[in-house]
Amino acid sequence: MRSISISKWSNLHWANLILLFPSLVSLTAGIHNGLKRSRSQDYQWSGAHLFSLHYDPYLVYLLKDPGHQILKSQVPNYLQELYVLLWPMGMLNEHTAAALWLGFNLLFAVVSVLLLGHIFKLTQGKTLSLGLLLATSTPFRIAIGNGQQSLLLLMLLLLVFAAPARGGWTLGLSYFKYSFAPILFFYFACKKAYRILLLSLVLPIAGWLIFWIRVGGSPLRTALEPVLVGRIGVSPGTADLCTLMMLVAPRWVPFSLLLAVALSALLAYAIHRREHSRSQAVSGLAICSLFLFPHLIYDFVLLVIPAALLLSDERPKRLPSIASILSLIVLVYLMPSLGGHVAALICFWINFTLLLVLCISVLSPRKLSHAQPSISSIKAVRTGN
Repeated sequence: MRSISISKWSNLHWANLILLFPSLVSLTAGIHNGLKRSRSQDYQWSGAHLFSLHYDPYLVYLLKDPGHQILKSQVPNYLQELYVLLWPMGMLNEHTAAALWLGFNLLFAVVSVLLLGHIFKLTQGKTLSLGLLLATSTPFRIAIGNGQQSLLLLMLLLLVFAAPARGGWTLGLSYFKYSFAPILFFYFACKKAYRILLLSLVLPIAGWLIFWIRVGGSPLRTALEPVLVGRIGVSPGTADLCTLMMLVAPRWVPFSLLLAVALSALLAYAIHRREHSRSQAVSGLAICSLFLFPHLIYDFVLLVIPAALLLSDERPKRLPSIASILSLIVLVYLMPSLGGHVAALICFWINFTLLLVLCISVLSPRKLSHAQPSISSIKAVRTGN
């Protein structure tokens, strides 16, 4: 491990000390909200519970939920594999399941920070800084308070790059939130990592089959139900292209998802061609996915990935790039918590503009301060060496 000067250690120590108090306040607030019976409104307990009783949660929602079986905001708009995964949780009562899921979310966050430290080759002090920054952030606090699945997604995405030999399985499980799937699929297709792509299809297909066998009905309709629910049950995003089209060109909204998928292919190819390392690749994929598809604030926990890039030796040389990333992190983490329609609209435009700048910054050809070799381990998996 390379030596670090005393002054740098001192600066890092003070930075961690400053972050400690707000991170504890944020963490305490998130845990408190997650344990309240009126919260955990996004946790997918309702869907898992209905599935455990042989009911189709998608169909229940599409039929306007006549029995009021879908609680709070637990819209079942994820792939079937998630409800199969949460099946045991659905057999518990709601409050117990929510408390247990809160514990899992905290575990996912810890594992994610450790994986980021490994992928970006951070020192222990910088890894601690990253964890404190994540704990301080609004997306993290909302994610654990609302019982969201975004921290699980963050961990799975990082596992794909941290352990490429098993990346197909973790990539397939990450498809449960299918708005992140297109750019990941296209990226590995550009790398010709066909083994990873084939393995990634196993869990979603198996989840669909298990789900269909248990709830019955038409297999084709069962396969399409997550998309049918998503069309009517997904809220506008925080800083994405689809939401922008909804605001400025409502007539073109039906084509916005097709445009986002097409741009996913182009951006995945651009990231593949311009990447200097796996850390730059995973940062670009996270940012571009947030930019293209509708995501609410809890999904922006993925901005901890470009934050790790700032702390690493691969940080961009140019100050404007660093400033844009820092501004994006601060604004997206804090501004969406402001209330009011006008404030929300202003936040959207600022966040969208900064996210666009960040996408361009990541995709622009630029030498990094200490570039790593390309993802040779993924190529080794592909070739079988």
